[in-house]
Amino acid sequence: MDRRIASIIILISPGADTQRMNKVLGHHSDNIIGRMGVNLRHRNLRIISLIVEADTDQIGALSGQLGLIRGIKVKTAILKTDSHANDLSSGKIQDPGQANGAVH
Repeated sequence: MDRRIASIIILISPGADTQRMNKVLGHHSDNIIGRMGVNLRHRNLRIISLIVEADTDQIGALSGQLGLIRGIKVKTAILKTDSHANDLSSGKIQDPGQANGAVH
């Protein structure tokens, strides 16, 4: 199965089971390539943003396990990178920065 790049946003409410969340993240740590945490004090929420490289089954398992945890909400976006990279190098995709509409 093809490996994909995914962004997983984790919204952590007060009273969330963060020990369980950290256990799930640790179990999937081989696939996590980046992690950033933000504290929204004015809303009493915390957000963790993950960048993951894995196949869709692994990404779905991580998102699903996180979504079952009390006080946790999860949203995932998955990108397929190999076909885009091939299209860009072959000149099939227009550079969005070119004002004249020329294709590479």
